[in-house]
Amino acid sequence: MPGDGVYRTVVEDTLAELRAAGATVIEIDMPELDEAGERYFDGQIVQPEFLGFLERDLPEWIPLLHPIAGKRLGAAGDVRALDYLAALHERRRLSAVVHARLASERIDLLATPTLPIAPPPLAALSRLGAYRDANRLMLSGTCPASMLDLCAISLPAGLDGEGMPAGLQLMGRAGADLAVLAQAAAVESVLGTHLTRLGTPPRVGASSSAELRE
Repeated sequence: MPGDGVYRTVVEDTLAELRAAGATVIEIDMPELDEAGERYFDGQIVQPEFLGFLERDLPEWIPLLHPIAGKRLGAAGDVRALDYLAALHERRRLSAVVHARLASERIDLLATPTLPIAPPPLAALSRLGAYRDANRLMLSGTCPASMLDLCAISLPAGLDGEGMPAGLQLMGRAGADLAVLAQAAAVESVLGTHLTRLGTPPRVGASSSAELRE
């Protein structure tokens, strides 16, 4: 997965804690996740479906879209029906491959960083090209689950060198929501809550202190 090595290190350290607590953690190569991400970003499915949803259910929202989001949706009408149907077929094929592998190799969960980079400041996203690059990276960890019909949850893993939070994403089979939630609760019992992993957000802490002084 592309992105910041610091974030990867935070998640790897978190997995080491789970291993020490008795979890079986192995590294596997699953190129289908990367392929699903590429399919997500090529716009053959996401853009037409999103535009169709807005036009059908929330047409009054379309004029309110940020100009950058509006430009992205502008290409949705260029997707041919044949290309859309072919992309759906490929998505189903990839999902079947991943689910078959999870079952055959008896893998309960896939663990990845939730985000591969620290959230960029808004000022760095004013140009469309910069926004697209950052958006692609920010979604690259989570969009494969959506494309592959997996269910997923994110838990706080820790802080990077700049004090920004990093997440541990756990992905399970389609329809296994309750099982994934139970497994996530077991993981949290080892790692601790968000306050344990991340501490009190600075602004919340400052606000609380100010209220106490008053």
